[in-house]
Amino acid sequence: MIKIVSAVVLSLCLMPAVARADDSADLERFVGWFEKLADQVTADKDNCGKIASDINTSVDSNKELMDKAKAARAAGKQMPKEQMNRVMAAGQKIGQAIAAKCGNDKGVHDAMAHLPGPHQK
Repeated sequence: MIKIVSAVVLSLCLMPAVARADDSADLERFVGWFEKLADQVTADKDNCGKIASDINTSVDSNKELMDKAKAARAAGKQMPKEQMNRVMAAGQKIGQAIAAKCGNDKGVHDAMAHLPGPHQK
């Protein structure tokens, strides 16, 4: 369980900005999306299947935003500290919710790999 919490936080610490530094609207959309996802995962912390579904559905329904995050990462963009702190807090919330019951659930692990981050090329 600790391993998945650590992986979530580490992935988010290395996550880049969604777009150029002057494109704050996309960055704010990304941060807001991730905070909302953290709330969904926390609400479903006792239902591993629902957590996996929450993550997969959210990522799939925000494809344009996920593509921007991947492009920013590929370009070496960095997220400003204020937004990074918010993303890290949301990531810790997700990690804690998953660790409560679903830390060893394959569906949740597969869904977590679906999130944008350093594990993606």
